[in-house]
Order: sequence, then C-alpha cells, then structure tokens
Amino acid sequence: MRVWRNESQNLTRGIRWRKRKNAILEQFKLFMLGSGGIGSWFGPTTDDDVFARLGELPGEPLTKVQLNQLLVLGREAPVSDDFFRYYWLTVPKAHPYNVDKLPGYDQRWTQGKAIASLEHLHWGLTVFF
Repeated sequence: MRVWRNESQNLTRGIRWRKRKNAILEQFKLFMLGSGGIGSWFGPTTDDDVFARLGELPGEPLTKVQLNQLLVLGREAPVSDDFFRYYWLTVPKAHPYNVDKLPGYDQRWTQGKAIASLEHLHWGLTVFF
C-alpha cells in the first residue's frame, strides 16, 4: 500500500534524508579515497540504497550478507565470512597493533554476529585500513 504524503511532508522527509546522508559521508570521509576498491565505496555518488540501509543502524544490525549487498551496490567486491569476522567481530591476536585500543571500540561488538552500528562499521574499516 502506498502512503501518499502532502508536499510539505515530502519536503521535510527529503531534507532529513539529505542531512542523514551527509552525516554518514562526514563520519566516513576518512575512507573516501577515490582510488578504486573499498576506498571508493563511500562518496556523494554512492547509491542511496546504501545510505538508506546504513540509516537503519543500530536498530537493524548489518549482517555479512547485507554488507556484501551494499558493497555490490557500490560496485565493490564482496567480503568472505573470515574477512567479515576478522575485521568486525573479533579482536585479532596477530594484528600489528591492538585494535581494541582504537577510538570508539566497544567490546560488545565481538559478541555479536553482525555490525551493530555506524560506529561499529567505522571501527572495522579503521582496522582494515
């Protein structure tokens, strides 16, 4: 069923949406390398569906399958189960530095099976980069 909104509601919704997208872009600007690969996943031309799904965090955790769908929408390669687990769900013992000392780390992230929040996604990308 389609819910029709009046013009004012559509305008308000559009403004909120742009603010949310811009906030995500600002939060992840460190990873906008524009050099191809995962460093090109985020940017102003990234598919809006990526931002819509990320905007559902933390209420709807992001699984590995869903992350892969978002990566494909951004024309990036999907990640393996082990890659996902290593960068988002564990504190690797063999990593060159203590990833649990990175700003914003929350130990609850290693107890789940999905990316719990934008901060969690950011932390995993920081570990990767």
